[in-house]
Amino acid sequence: MVDQTTQEEKQYRFELTEFKLKNPSADEKFFINYRIKVLEKVLEEYYETADFYEGEELDGKEFINGVWTVTKTGTASDYLVFTIELDFLKDKLIELSKPKQIETVGKENPFPSVFANSNVYDKFIEYAQKHIIEAYTDYSYLKKRMQHENLIHDIKDNSFMKVIFEDMKLINKKDYDYYLVERKLKSLKKSSNDQRENNFNIIFGGLI
Repeated sequence: MVDQTTQEEKQYRFELTEFKLKNPSADEKFFINYRIKVLEKVLEEYYETADFYEGEELDGKEFINGVWTVTKTGTASDYLVFTIELDFLKDKLIELSKPKQIETVGKENPFPSVFANSNVYDKFIEYAQKHIIEAYTDYSYLKKRMQHENLIHDIKDNSFMKVIFEDMKLINKKDYDYYLVERKLKSLKKSSNDQRENNFNIIFGGLI
């Protein structure tokens, strides 16, 4: 018996590779979200235009000459294939969106509500010690990039800055007060530059 999961994974990897060749700047999440939107639209159009018999779209059978028949062509079969792919992609997106869990034997994560694991925490401290110069903009980039890479949990800017000021003591009161005036961190796009990206990739490269 052929492993259906393996078939789906192989097809997924093939389509992802083809997509990246045509869209070099796109990442895996972009590809998945794009495919999900396409499939949802296709399935919606099937419902609006196809003359389904009851249950037809659920099991891939066509009602032919008064008999339910399994077929590899036609609306029922197509609908089933598209539905399976859609479910697969949604599961894949959930998997990719989970914070990366890396084995950390003998290490303790001092801020588990913030960092995915102790390795991420260590890299965060290393980055902060080496590359934080303009506290507001540098921490904006660091926090937003780590969120983008699923290295930290979903934490609000206010909570994050409070932790690094009060608990981690990585910024002084002047920098924290400046943040309180701004009330939120900059976006990843507005805080990013070539130097910050390069510094991040060097330190966190093994975790992303």
